[in-house]
Amino acid sequence: MISFEDLPRGLPREISQKDSAPRALWVPPEGLAQSERWAPKPTAPLVGQDRNGEWICLDDDRHLLTVAGSRAGKGVSVILPNLAIYKGSVLVLDPKGENATLTAERRGRGRGVPAGGLGQDVFVLDPFGWANVDDEYRAGFNPLADLDPADPLFVDHCDSIADALVVSEQGKENDHWSANARLVLRGFNAWVASKPSGKRDLVEVSRLLHLPLSPPADENGKRPKPNPDAYFDDLLDAMLDDPDRAWGVTAAAAGALLSMGHEERGSVLSTVRQNILFLSSPQMAKMLSDTGREPDLKAWKFGGQSIYLCLPAGFLHTHARFFRLFLNRMLAAVEATPPVPRDDPKGLMILDEIHVLGHMKAL
Repeated sequence: MISFEDLPRGLPREISQKDSAPRALWVPPEGLAQSERWAPKPTAPLVGQDRNGEWICLDDDRHLLTVAGSRAGKGVSVILPNLAIYKGSVLVLDPKGENATLTAERRGRGRGVPAGGLGQDVFVLDPFGWANVDDEYRAGFNPLADLDPADPLFVDHCDSIADALVVSEQGKENDHWSANARLVLRGFNAWVASKPSGKRDLVEVSRLLHLPLSPPADENGKRPKPNPDAYFDDLLDAMLDDPDRAWGVTAAAAGALLSMGHEERGSVLSTVRQNILFLSSPQMAKMLSDTGREPDLKAWKFGGQSIYLCLPAGFLHTHARFFRLFLNRMLAAVEATPPVPRDDPKGLMILDEIHVLGHMKAL
């Protein structure tokens, strides 16, 4: 039997003698005051206060990670103060709508706020109406609306949207079913986004992916006239017959499906449909097909926009693809635009409850 007295303690003497002395330490208020890096400024996010009550900001474009238990005060200590004072644009994952409820008016027109408003354009994307904000701040988001089929990056944007929507099981990012589901969804995104007229949104993509097969021939051997808008097999034929459309990815998706065996095709389509199931929610469908008030993603990082993404806590795991989708499109827009001038406030993303997103290559 081994007792605690038998266990080795500490480090071997030769290792401890060779190690250098620890150099990490808590910086005293005097040290913070002597460094411009921690001084309050409009380009720097707020990270806290020192023991003398002086604000501490960190002017750094690297990520900041806050880890604490439930009800430890992350929102009150970090999120809300930044939303109250940060002068640059913000994007907030707001799982319960509380941040929008408390700060949307402050960041917007400032009605009833003692300190006034920051005068930004506020967009609250809240499909279930969870946040208590003025209706003028509510907005929609159609990720296909600004895609241009003539853009050389058109296919990449369609692929980015598919990647946001198809979530693989942990550790299986490149499994057969998910990879083919992304290929198919990319093709259907491109088909809808390249339509010359009619609906161009993810709700239409979902409708097409759920079309029935065309009915069999009647007793006289007559088949109904092909209708790509009503029958799935007719749609695949139409996609194959237009190989130059959308840089060829629509025909590639149709060809991939038609080359599969019956069971494999059914499994791939089942994977696609499972990953876009959240689009069947009427509230979510309405917001993602909204052609009214929308944020300007390409202008966001240059200032003047506050965007809140809200979902009820109970829907986070079933509807988190909405968060993934918006973040993917935002990151694509940020990368496609020139850098912000050095002395201007940068766009600040506050990603609360980020674990619900799952693995995102873009992050």
